[in-house]
Amino acid sequence: MKKIYISLLAILCFALGLGLWYLIDYSPSDKSAVEIGQPAPKFFAPILTKPESGFTDQDLRGHYSLVNFWASWCYSCIYEHKLLEKIKQSNDIQLYGINYMDSTEQAEQFLQTYGNPYTKVAEDQSGHLGIIWGVYGTPESFVINPQGIIVFHQTGPITPEIWNNKIKPLLR
Repeated sequence: MKKIYISLLAILCFALGLGLWYLIDYSPSDKSAVEIGQPAPKFFAPILTKPESGFTDQDLRGHYSLVNFWASWCYSCIYEHKLLEKIKQSNDIQLYGINYMDSTEQAEQFLQTYGNPYTKVAEDQSGHLGIIWGVYGTPESFVINPQGIIVFHQTGPITPEIWNNKIKPLLR
């Protein structure tokens, strides 16, 4: 009986060792994510209020676009949303929202409460679109140039400093 426990303990230690080795060796760049300088991924997502309509990578062509992953349950998204409303008024860039792993009802309530700065708002209830883009959480944003190339990636909320010092200069 004692040999069984020793064998199980050895197997457990081996499994834990493999798990730790994987975690230590894992790099976020191993994730299949989009990269700056690469084309935006090809995708289709249903529109929040009109699921029969779609939002695709083709919507991002011909102008500068900011693709913003957000959720009603995300406190940082509330903070960021006030700035997105101001950015919309500047007409410098088209804003596209992707409601990430959220319910339609909660997303609609969020937009009614805080305003809707987006040209289109897509749904990603399953998180599949987030996987395609390599999203880690919300808020997360990507700036796409008129040729459909990703030129900036922001993990976390866009602040006035990030807008003025990093994003806005890309639009000139």
